[in-house]
Amino acid sequence: MNIKEKIISELKNPHFPDLEFLYLPKALECAPEVLDTLLKLEKDSFENKLATRDDEICFETFEDTSTLDYYFSLLEHYQSVHGDESIRKIIEDFEPQYIDFWNEAAYSVRYYKMLKICVEKWGLDDQQLKILSESIEHFEVRGIALDTQKQDELKSISKRLSEIQQNFSNNILDSKKEFEYIMQDDTSIIEMPEDDKKVAQKRAETKGLQGYFFDASQWSYMSI
Repeated sequence: MNIKEKIISELKNPHFPDLEFLYLPKALECAPEVLDTLLKLEKDSFENKLATRDDEICFETFEDTSTLDYYFSLLEHYQSVHGDESIRKIIEDFEPQYIDFWNEAAYSVRYYKMLKICVEKWGLDDQQLKILSESIEHFEVRGIALDTQKQDELKSISKRLSEIQQNFSNNILDSKKEFEYIMQDDTSIIEMPEDDKKVAQKRAETKGLQGYFFDASQWSYMSI
């Protein structure tokens, strides 16, 4: 089993994936290839689902989990915590394809009709009916009844909003990485362990400053 296959297998772990393995440098290097593979699998699965005959549609038709969504969220989490520039590039490079596929599914008339067929022709329990009815409502709120031109405009807006959101998150992360704070005395950090205070004091000295120097890694102490 190669590294890509091992990552995909770990993502499908019925319990909880080995995050230590998924975040290893060699695993993260393989992330673009894994994302491309998962996207292809997801597209194939979606096309197969759309080909389901009307008389074979049931609640289970819509019961699935997205390994692609799961993996992409794990990469975004890693990036938000560690500010890894290589992972940022992977996310930025892949996100347009990701959003395009999401939009394709979100405006699929066939999928919308399949949901309605299931609600109207099958005896669903209250919970199942609630789940599918909410899915139908989401399609309608997004504009499934609009003409193609207006849907394309909405898709474009959705894609742009995603880019803005990603840029905003990156700017926040960059700002945190640039955070610096100087305290002239230890009045506000009196409860901080002495070893940590000495480290902060030493950092100030190396910068030719008096007092205590903190960066983003000591952010939690700012609320003391």
